[in-house]
Amino acid sequence: MNEYVLDIEINADGINKILNNHEKVVIVRSFDDESPHAVVCFSLEPFGEKNQITFCPTIYEYASLQQINDFEEVEFSVTSNEVFIGKTYIFKENAFDASIDGIPDKYGLDNQQQTTEILSISAGLVQEIKYSGTLFKTALNIATVPKNQTIFFSPLNKIKIFLATNMKNGLIIPQNILMPNQMNKSSKQNTMSSFIIGKYLEVALDNDTTTIHYNNQTNVFSPGPY
Repeated sequence: MNEYVLDIEINADGINKILNNHEKVVIVRSFDDESPHAVVCFSLEPFGEKNQITFCPTIYEYASLQQINDFEEVEFSVTSNEVFIGKTYIFKENAFDASIDGIPDKYGLDNQQQTTEILSISAGLVQEIKYSGTLFKTALNIATVPKNQTIFFSPLNKIKIFLATNMKNGLIIPQNILMPNQMNKSSKQNTMSSFIIGKYLEVALDNDTTTIHYNNQTNVFSPGPY
């Protein structure tokens, strides 16, 4: 996976509006095969008129015994070394073991845990993200992998970006509350006690640097600079 930079332009009026609404800028990674659950891979409070996020090329896999529940944080019980697309990584005895050839354009994880009482694990991908001089290691997704089964992850070079309250890095959210900004359908409420979520802009990270901006009139993000 290549390194990509996202520049988010927000003018002073927009910053005040977002902070007064107690919202954050929230990012979710897009996948070829969307699961019922999405994960907030990054969230931030805008601090200036240009907010730059770097999606680093290093990818890891993780595994845990966590039960997947919306509005809980992803747990990294065990994290692999760097993984590479087209390879499948074997997880057994609570550790990542060897790798084998997998499916091109996919990251694989083979659950070979043999503990009798453990019938499945939760697993996903982790990426390094750099923001304001700090490097964050954050989950991109989460899925259940039964014993002696293999799962394949297909992240796209796309992200969904929107405004929301009460969301933080690694938070599991229902996929069905995410609505593109060209739709008129309202966002759905769920089991979280109280939150507000805006419609998303899907951004293709095709270039080394991609710029988007916050539209004060529509209260969503739009492609390109101001």
